[in-house]
Amino acid sequence: GIRLMFPDISLLTVGEDFRTPEREAGVATLAPRVTVPLLAPVRIRLPAVAIRKADDETLVTSIEIVSPANKAGEALTAFRRKWLGLHAAGVHLVEIDLIRRGRRMFQFPELQNSPYLITMTRASAGSTDAWPFTIREPIPLFPVPLLEPDADAPIDLQPMIDAIYVQGRYGRGSNYAVPPPPPALSPEDDAWARELIAAATTAP
Repeated sequence: GIRLMFPDISLLTVGEDFRTPEREAGVATLAPRVTVPLLAPVRIRLPAVAIRKADDETLVTSIEIVSPANKAGEALTAFRRKWLGLHAAGVHLVEIDLIRRGRRMFQFPELQNSPYLITMTRASAGSTDAWPFTIREPIPLFPVPLLEPDADAPIDLQPMIDAIYVQGRYGRGSNYAVPPPPPALSPEDDAWARELIAAATTAP
């Protein structure tokens, strides 16, 4: 059948035979209702630690500290591609994921209910060692593999984070009266957090 199409906007050229209404002769520029600043691109720094050989700078171990940018969209795909490339190159891999929201690089059914996770994959290994934990547990000690015959280096992050929390005065700048960002805490974690906050606020 025949379809009739009408333009949303018509543009007319004014000629001698076209009479412009008097109203359009002095049209004033309409003032905007709201003026908002343009959002400049934000550069995100993705922290990582690289352990290299002293003689030729060969990469031995890559320690990735997962950020929110690593857990969504194209950045997640790029992060997965980087991980696979390093693993194929024979590099030890350690991922520290302290971000509750977003998708993980690989979805392990055994670890899907763990809000926090540390994984370690040895070079050319066919399996990954994992340390899942909740907000009620301290960050577990985990090993960082090195070149043989050097033994793994144990890493204990919890004392470091405790010291940063105190020295940075995060307790004064954090509003614990508002709920945490999504995803919501489990009922057990929420009850534990409320008790901890109540004890801290009533302490002399």
